[in-house]
Amino acid sequence: MTFEYEDLARHFGRLWPVHVEAFSALLIVLRRQFGGDLDRMLVLAIIGSRTLPPRHIDGLSYDEFMVLARNEQAPDPDPINLQSIADCSGIPRETVRRKVRDLEAAGWLHPARHPESPDRSAGAGRAGASDPRRRACA
Repeated sequence: MTFEYEDLARHFGRLWPVHVEAFSALLIVLRRQFGGDLDRMLVLAIIGSRTLPPRHIDGLSYDEFMVLARNEQAPDPDPINLQSIADCSGIPRETVRRKVRDLEAAGWLHPARHPESPDRSAGAGRAGASDPRRRACA
């Protein structure tokens, strides 16, 4: 779905208040779900967006996505590391490390194993800083 700038500008007075109201409601719900810790929510959101980019799910319905999520043949998530999450979010790396640990303890994240090194985490952990797959936050 695309919108032309002129259409958005023309209807700004109707779009902006609805957007702000919905965004505020979402933040309130997320704040409650994350025990007031929006940094933890942001870390999880970045991991989700970076490890399962749209190219893996483009065009899927929710039901198809859930089948894919349960399928052992699902595409491997792209690697991400603590430093790239910190760089993207502006959250200090040590804080990101603690948030990832908290999310793992809560069962919201499961550490992935880096394919080249069985003792290194990739999904939310520490793929090497020189990993060529590492990307800056868009």
